[in-house]
Amino acid sequence: MRRIYFTLLILAVSSSLIMSCSAGGGLLHGNFTGAANQPLKLVHYGQNNMPTDVASTTIGANGDWKFDVKELKPGFYRLEVGKEDQNVIPRLYTVFNGKEKSIKITGNVADFPKFGVNIEGSDASTEFLSVIKPLAEGSNPDREVIIKQVVGAKDVLVSMALSNILFRGMPDFLDSYKIIGERLHKEYPDSDYDKTYKEMIAQISQAAQVQDAKEKIKVGMEAPEISLPDPTGKNIKLSSLRGKVVLVDFWASWCGPCRRANPHVVSLYNKYKDKGFTVYSISLDGVDERTKARISDNKALDAKMAEEKKKWLDAVAADQLAWPNHVSELKKWDTSTAQEWGVDAIPRTFLIGKDGKIAAINAQGGSLEAEIQKLL
Repeated sequence: MRRIYFTLLILAVSSSLIMSCSAGGGLLHGNFTGAANQPLKLVHYGQNNMPTDVASTTIGANGDWKFDVKELKPGFYRLEVGKEDQNVIPRLYTVFNGKEKSIKITGNVADFPKFGVNIEGSDASTEFLSVIKPLAEGSNPDREVIIKQVVGAKDVLVSMALSNILFRGMPDFLDSYKIIGERLHKEYPDSDYDKTYKEMIAQISQAAQVQDAKEKIKVGMEAPEISLPDPTGKNIKLSSLRGKVVLVDFWASWCGPCRRANPHVVSLYNKYKDKGFTVYSISLDGVDERTKARISDNKALDAKMAEEKKKWLDAVAADQLAWPNHVSELKKWDTSTAQEWGVDAIPRTFLIGKDGKIAAINAQGGSLEAEIQKLL
C-alpha cells in the first residue's frame, strides 16, 4: 500500500516492549516475567531522535531488576531486553518527565506486542500507555479522537512522543504539530526536543508546500466528473448529486486510518443528510493490474475479484456507511479516478459545494463540519 495517513508505528514499536514487576530499590526498577538472566538496557532519545545508552543491568533469575540511576532527563525512552545479536529484541517505548521519584514497571514478555505493561510512579508513562495500548490491542477510535488525545495530552512530552509515532510526519497533521511545538517551546525552551521539533515542523511545512504544488485538484475549481460502478454494476455520476454538498471520500477496507475516520463521516452524514449533505465513497479495494497479470487462471482471478468485492461490501456494512453512493472499479491503486484526482494516499477527501466546486480538501474534524455548515 502506498503512503497512508495515520498509519501507526504500532507494528514497528510494539514488536518489542518492556515490562516489569518490581524488585524494590532504585529510581527505576521492576520485574520481567520470561526474561530471567537477560541483559537489560535503558536508552534515551535526544536531539534529532538520536538514541543514547543511559544504563544497563542484568535481570535476575526471578525476573527482578533495577537500574543504578539517581535521576532521569525528561524525554522519550526505550527499555531493551536481550543481546544485540538476537533476531528479536523485546523493547518498550515510553515517556518520563524527570519528576519521578520511584518508577516500577511490571509485566510479561509475551505481552510486549500489546503494550501489556504496568507502570507505577510515572504520570507521563501512564498517559502515554493509555493512548498507545488500546491501539496496539486493536481498538478503532475515530481519527479525531486520537488527534485530541495526542494534542491534548496533559504532558507535552507525551504529545511529542505520540505525534512522532502516530502522525509520522504527514503534512495533513501540520496544525497539530504546530500546537505541540508551541507547548514544547513554552515548557522546555531551548531543550534538545524544542530544537528538534522546530526543525521537524519546518521540514513538514516544506513538504506541505511541495504537496500543495503537486495537487491536481485545487480549492475553487470545478470538480471533474466521476462515473464509477456501484456494487450492482450501475455507474453513478458525481454530477448527479449537483445541488447537494458532497464529500468525495477515497478509502478502502484494508486502510486502518480510513476505517478509524469512518465513524466521524457517519456522524456528519446522519446529522446533515436531511439538510442537503451526502457522501460519494470511492473504494480502492480490488486487484491492481500487476497482480492480475500474475493470476493466469480466469477462474482464480474471478474468485480473487469476488473476494475483494466482499471485503469492500463487508466494510461498508460493518462501518454502517448508510449513504447510497458507493462505487469502485475494484482496481486498487489503478483506479482511474484516484489517478485523475492525484490521490496517492488515503483517506483523502474533497468537499464539494452545491455549485459543483471544490470547497475543501482533506478537511478534518471540526473544520470539516464547519465547512459543511457554511456550504449548507
